[in-house]
Amino acid sequence: MSQKNWSSPSRWQRATATGLATIMLSAALPGLSWANSPTAVASTAVPSAAGNNRITKSAATKSQPATSSSAVVASKITLEEAINRVKQTIIIPATYTHFTSGYTNDDTLQGWSLQWTNPSIADQYLSASVNAQTGEITYLEHWKNTYRRDGSQAQVNVTVAEAEELAQTLLQRLAGQRVQQLERVPIDPAMNIQPGNMAGSYEFQWRRIANGLPFADNGVTISINSEDSYYLNYRLNWTEGNVPSPKPAVTPERARKIVDDNRMLQLNYQRIYDMRPMTTGQMPKVILAYRFNHPSGGIIDADSGEPIQNHQGFYGIGKAEGGMGMGASITQASSNDVPPLTEQEIKELTTTASLISQEQAIRIVKRWAPSTQKASLRSANLNSVNEGKDRVWYLMWETSGSNPQSVSARVDATTGELLGLDINDPENQKNTKQLSETEARKVAEDFLQSVAPAYFKDLQLENTSTDSSMPRPTNHSFFYKRLVNGIVYQDNYAYVNVTNGKVVNYDLNWNKHQVFPSAQNILSQQKATDAYFKLRPQTLSYLTQRAPGQPTKIRLVYQPIADPTMPFFELLDAQTGKPLDWQGKPVQPGGNRFTDIQGHYGEKEIAFLGKANLFKEYGNSFRPDEAATGTAVLRALLTLKGAGEGMGATGTEEDILRQARELGLVKEDMNPADPLRRDVMAQLIVRYLGLDAAARYSDIFQVPYSDTALIKNDAVGHVIIASRLGIIRGNYSEENRSYGPGEQINRAQAAIAIYRAMNIPK
Repeated sequence: MSQKNWSSPSRWQRATATGLATIMLSAALPGLSWANSPTAVASTAVPSAAGNNRITKSAATKSQPATSSSAVVASKITLEEAINRVKQTIIIPATYTHFTSGYTNDDTLQGWSLQWTNPSIADQYLSASVNAQTGEITYLEHWKNTYRRDGSQAQVNVTVAEAEELAQTLLQRLAGQRVQQLERVPIDPAMNIQPGNMAGSYEFQWRRIANGLPFADNGVTISINSEDSYYLNYRLNWTEGNVPSPKPAVTPERARKIVDDNRMLQLNYQRIYDMRPMTTGQMPKVILAYRFNHPSGGIIDADSGEPIQNHQGFYGIGKAEGGMGMGASITQASSNDVPPLTEQEIKELTTTASLISQEQAIRIVKRWAPSTQKASLRSANLNSVNEGKDRVWYLMWETSGSNPQSVSARVDATTGELLGLDINDPENQKNTKQLSETEARKVAEDFLQSVAPAYFKDLQLENTSTDSSMPRPTNHSFFYKRLVNGIVYQDNYAYVNVTNGKVVNYDLNWNKHQVFPSAQNILSQQKATDAYFKLRPQTLSYLTQRAPGQPTKIRLVYQPIADPTMPFFELLDAQTGKPLDWQGKPVQPGGNRFTDIQGHYGEKEIAFLGKANLFKEYGNSFRPDEAATGTAVLRALLTLKGAGEGMGATGTEEDILRQARELGLVKEDMNPADPLRRDVMAQLIVRYLGLDAAARYSDIFQVPYSDTALIKNDAVGHVIIASRLGIIRGNYSEENRSYGPGEQINRAQAAIAIYRAMNIPK
């Protein structure tokens, strides 16, 4: 097969109105000042350099006098002026006839919120936020729900260049002179465009630079819908105020020492959240990992050297119920024909026979909640937890009358231990009793030692919540984490709330069956911190501090900031120091980009699939010339159908083949580890498209290839359909009209075929 037949085919003809053909950004006239302009703007469309894009040229028209909004709120910019600011920027669709507005005035914002909607289409709107003092647009979004309910793939009709031109136009129009303080963040604009039945978006980011330092939470983000650029999002985050001197009192070395001294990066047992459903009785996977548990997230004040807590006004720091199925087959057997109990049914009967009764569970709760004596039991349920290994009684009492009380409780049905208690007693709220934090903690821990003595020794106080405005408050909360081998396990904990001197809320979450890995051969905290800061260096930067009732401040800080191409992560493998995601999988700089496809004829198609985490068997290497196996291709097709989500590169061949058979992708004998023939690949693709029924009528197809006899008998129709759709084409040269059905395809050819199939209109 010649390489040219696998190169990217001519682009499907784009819709004549791509979003860029309909987006209408109005160009402000020279000298027109938004903040002082008394004019509204009417727009006329003129062609721009972006091909079909129409940017409107503003024509000033006389405005009506301001409406009564100025009498309602005290702002420099009236509601009418705010509306006109938006209309000067983007044309409101004529069908968006419903309009609402709101006004916000708090410590951080004084502004108008505006929204236009189409009354007949619920999931489509245009909204904006306008600063009521300056008239500046700080937020603009034109949104449409692009989810395709028929399961078809979203199309990419807008190029990166077209999206970037539009984003630059928006930036210059809306950010104004702030552009001089912005630096483009070098991210891949197409990182959010992935295979799927919902359109993605190109994202462009600019970060504010002040005194030569990054201002971490200030900047501009613009998103352009990749299917129709009429839908976009603009967001400005900018803190006004005095920017401190860029010269820190704290050296980088001291900032690092503060992190070490406070043991901010801690070793944890971390539950891994695999997307695949667990089998019956299977326990969640737990790994050893380092993560920042400190509330500062590693942010250090560069002047005082104090770790900055989230509650100080810094933002951006770092039970399953089953239902009964319907539609079961109704048996015609008589009572004498009842099948014998199965082994699992007998086991369940044995298990439940050893559990404490409902009455015993009630007596246990009444020991700790005497108020249940006056209440009526409203519900009692026996449920399984911890993947079916434990049983728990759920009980709830209520009183009647105008001032009702309620008690909810959980009791371990095997051991009789109280696992949860929630007392809602209005009378207790009247009996005010103030305690210091130390006194309240003693009440909480005396309760824990009485109700859960076997667990208390393995609990470590994590944090408290107390009203700091009172020296002796009435309400205190204490949160404890479980320790295993002296290491915190985040998913198991105990919580106690003490109100007016009494425990009114208690929750114990503890899995006695969880298996924990050995804590041997792990990195020291020093080496783990070194590895973390290599990926996220402590960077001198500015950060905004906003606290209720206090003026907004700009602070000079050291904070961990990763390279923009580094995907988000919070975990470090405790043995290797490598970054991990929440599924315990390695995170690579550059995200899902392949490093070995630059200049390849299938680069565009392969890169697109990589963003959906497809063909990741070799991490960030794709190996385009290696033979494609059934395992790799089936995993990709299953993921696109939503059946293989979470399977990633770790799903077994048996799992993949089983799911492929269940979905009808595979109907023949197949060893998924073997390289794929071209005609078998055609079968898989045609079945993925839902055209298998048509392909089975092979007699109706005219086969144009000289090597038709080599095509598998049951694959002729699939080959012709895949060929005619331009997915897997044959050699149409004058000398040779062959298909090469028995040839092995490589990974690049398989990726191109899948990409083409995704873009077949359904």
